[in-house]
Amino acid sequence: EDEDKWMDDPQVRRELQGKTTSRLIGLVFRGDTRAALKEIATSTEFSLLDKQIAKRLLESKSLPRIEIVPAAAIKDGDGQYVSLTDTAQIAEGQVDSHTVLHEITHGFLHNLIRGFEAGQIQNKALTDLKTLYDRLLAENPNLATDDATKYGMSSLTEFSSEMMSNPEFQLAMSRIPYERVNAFTAFAQAVLRLLGIAPTEKASALAAGLIYNERAMATGRRSEEHTSELQSLAYP
Repeated sequence: EDEDKWMDDPQVRRELQGKTTSRLIGLVFRGDTRAALKEIATSTEFSLLDKQIAKRLLESKSLPRIEIVPAAAIKDGDGQYVSLTDTAQIAEGQVDSHTVLHEITHGFLHNLIRGFEAGQIQNKALTDLKTLYDRLLAENPNLATDDATKYGMSSLTEFSSEMMSNPEFQLAMSRIPYERVNAFTAFAQAVLRLLGIAPTEKASALAAGLIYNERAMATGRRSEEHTSELQSLAYP
C-alpha cells in the first residue's frame, strides 16, 4: 500500500505544491472565507489532507477575513495574516490551497503562539507543539536548511501553519517518526486513519503536529477575535 496515499491527488504528487481552481480564486476575490474553505473541502482538485483540514477549520463559528492584495503589499512570501484586522491577505496570482490554508491557520493560532512564547499564557497543546518543534530542530537539523522545510522551521507560528497547508512540508513531516499521541477528537482520529496510523502506534511528526494544532485552535481563534475587537474599538 502506498504510504503517501493521503496525497492521492496526482497533481499534488507531481508538483508538491498547493493547488487551485477558478472557483477558489473567485471566492477569495469576493472575500468569502467560508465558501473558499468549502471549495477546498469538496473539490476533487485538492488532496485528502487539504480536505480534512478545511473541514475542521469550517467547524469554527467565526473565520478570518480574506482578501487579494497586490504582491507589493505582502512583506514576505505569497501571503500574510494581519492580526489587528483579523485578515488573511493573499498576493495576486498566488491563490491556492497552500496560501489559503496557511494564512487562515494563522488566524487561529498566531496570537496564541505569540502570547505563549512571551510567557504570557500557558497552553498544554502549544507546549506539546513546541516540544515537537524543538526536537525536530535538534534531531533533524537539515530541516532548517532544506528548501522544502526551512520556512516551516523558521518559527513556531510558521511551523504550525506549514503543518496545516504545505504539501512538501507535510510529506517531510510524515516520514519522521514521533511518539504516540491521544486522538480524542473526530479530526484527530481522521488524521490517524488518513495517514495509516493505528491509535496504539507511534505517530509521525505530521500526525502529532496536526493534532496539537487542533487542540489549540478554539482558544487561539478566540484570541484573534479579541485582538480584532479591541482594535476596532480603539480605531472605530
